[in-house]
Amino acid sequence: MGRVAALWLAAAAWAWGGACSTDEGPLEDRDDGVAPFCDLGAPACRADDDCGGGNTCSESCCLPACASDGECDPAACGPLGCVCDDGACRARVCSASAECDGGRICVAGACVEPAAADAAVSCVVAPRFAAIREGMERALAVTARDAAGAVIHPSEPPSFTSSAPERVAVDEAGVARGGASPGRVVITAAIGGARCEAELWNHAAPAAGALRVVAIDEVSGLPLEGALVQLETGATPLTATTGPDGAAIFAAGAVPAAPRTISVFHDDYAWITVAATGASDLLLPLRRLVPDDRAGGFRGVFGPEELFHPDFVHAGIAGTSIPGNLIDLSVPLLVGPGRRTRVTIGATHDVDIPSGVILGLGNTWFKQEYQALGMAGGCDDPARAATCGLRSAWGIAGGVPLLDLPIDELVEGGGDLEAGELLSRLLPHFQRFRSAVVRDLRFDLHPLRGGVPDWDRFARLDLVATQRLSLRSTVLLPELPRVGGAWMDGAVVFGGVEVPDRGVVPLGITAGIDADTAAGGIPDGRVDHPSGASNGEVPLRIAPAHGGLEGSDYVILALAADLSRGGCTATDRRGCSALSGLVERAASIPFGTVIDFGGAPFVAPAEEASWTPSTRTFVRGARPAGDPGVLRLQLTGGGGRRWHVWMAADTATFQLPVPAGIADRGADASASVQALRLDVDLDGLVAFAGARPGDPGAVLRAFSTIDLPRAE
Repeated sequence: MGRVAALWLAAAAWAWGGACSTDEGPLEDRDDGVAPFCDLGAPACRADDDCGGGNTCSESCCLPACASDGECDPAACGPLGCVCDDGACRARVCSASAECDGGRICVAGACVEPAAADAAVSCVVAPRFAAIREGMERALAVTARDAAGAVIHPSEPPSFTSSAPERVAVDEAGVARGGASPGRVVITAAIGGARCEAELWNHAAPAAGALRVVAIDEVSGLPLEGALVQLETGATPLTATTGPDGAAIFAAGAVPAAPRTISVFHDDYAWITVAATGASDLLLPLRRLVPDDRAGGFRGVFGPEELFHPDFVHAGIAGTSIPGNLIDLSVPLLVGPGRRTRVTIGATHDVDIPSGVILGLGNTWFKQEYQALGMAGGCDDPARAATCGLRSAWGIAGGVPLLDLPIDELVEGGGDLEAGELLSRLLPHFQRFRSAVVRDLRFDLHPLRGGVPDWDRFARLDLVATQRLSLRSTVLLPELPRVGGAWMDGAVVFGGVEVPDRGVVPLGITAGIDADTAAGGIPDGRVDHPSGASNGEVPLRIAPAHGGLEGSDYVILALAADLSRGGCTATDRRGCSALSGLVERAASIPFGTVIDFGGAPFVAPAEEASWTPSTRTFVRGARPAGDPGVLRLQLTGGGGRRWHVWMAADTATFQLPVPAGIADRGADASASVQALRLDVDLDGLVAFAGARPGDPGAVLRAFSTIDLPRAE
């Protein structure tokens, strides 16, 4: 993850490493007569001298200069007033409707009047499918669209009806409540001329003394029929098979006393084992295995054309929303696999650029088209869940002026500019980047061609990046975690929104490092600010929720990464692909917000843990720092067939059960371990109760992961 972020942040400067000694002379001295371009409705400029008195050149635009908000003219800024952003006066934008008044709502950063309810001609309900139980409540959200297919925000709420109120009742606010009668229920939402449905499977409370396990698809929420549920008894395990409602029940009298170890096995999904739980009514989400012979998503180029001015080095990234649990964040899914790309600027370089990344210089594109992967599942036809997907598409793109790149340093250093200087030069220019979002993207998964995705068959979607990253915040990070006795190298920070049934949609990205040892820096465990201060501060810019994402909660994900290389052995864990994450959620992030993780430490990787396949034994070693409450052992066998074992963090050792009568995924599997800090303990995580059961991401606050060397 750290190397991917470094590539995206530093691609422009890397390209200059082979370009600075071209026969045509230094590019910074050229004057090709190309006029500067401003997309903010102000005169264009390249420097402050191009602007009149009292103005500054910011984002290639002549804007009123300022040192504080009070120096700006409110009358020139709009209804929300002004902010002094990087020395220039700009109109304040909203991040959520709570920042608007007079009944207006926040749409793409502006307070506007809501649409008329009768403008709605279609809608969707989220969650589309869900499990619910007696006495439990589940909030439903409705997204409406007009005749042109655009997402609208009507002035009136939708009305709701239940096909079986004795099973699931629903109130006028769209809150469903499970009743005593089990079975499937259709909830219908109506607004304007639109009608849409959600399907809920209600489960009555289990009989006293019985043990119930309900299995669902993690992404779609559909019940998982035909899964084998295994209950360890100390001798021969008890087994049962889930029915059409996803439930398997062990009768009272046959169930051993708590704590109990329970597993769910299904060929098409990652298996789950919950070790030593006291819960007697469990809801367990299983993640569908990613088909290893198919891939799908979208491809295209960014617009508008004016965004990629000849004065700039161009960079961008496109992807699909991150579904399900953030601890399963996949780097290939986020930015795509590497694609060999030839870059020629004086000298020629062949480099692997992630498929979701674009890179260009002036009028030359090295890689103009992005190819973004999407995860299967959630699509309109549940029967095709392994071969189609429904996600949100996102992209962030823009440029850095050629004259602002540290060309001299690159020339003198042979292209090896130290990372702290590079970040300090590049991060201020992130305000030039723009965000693009398409809320609903449907795609098919196609057979691989030659062992790689068949990019030509991916859905075509050209993203238009016009939404400015106008929400500026400061992220305060705690001390970095240690691996092998040394601090991790730095952190990557994503900001976005979490959309029901779609996942997390990134709207901004930044990064910081601890210290540049190559430049004589001494790591102290704190990420350095671009100003040079070692205070754990990282500036972050994100776009306000837009493109139909409005009303969703914001999510900030900080990932501490260890960029060191080496082996992954029991005596040297520095090469074991460790990272650690912090998660924060907020209903709004107004301009100037401080996101303070300082009181919540990173969770250190479980670097003393071991996995021995021959004895099926996991040993935790020392409990990781950072107060994790739950561990997850992830086993990966041939073809990416996974097995997730959840246990309390105080579990010192655990022996993996043997599945009854089916092929064993534990034999000869590789392993990694995740240490998690949650709002609940292990029983609270798996219990069929609470506001969002079966959703580990909803209670996730911090995590770490590290590959485990084999211990034989």
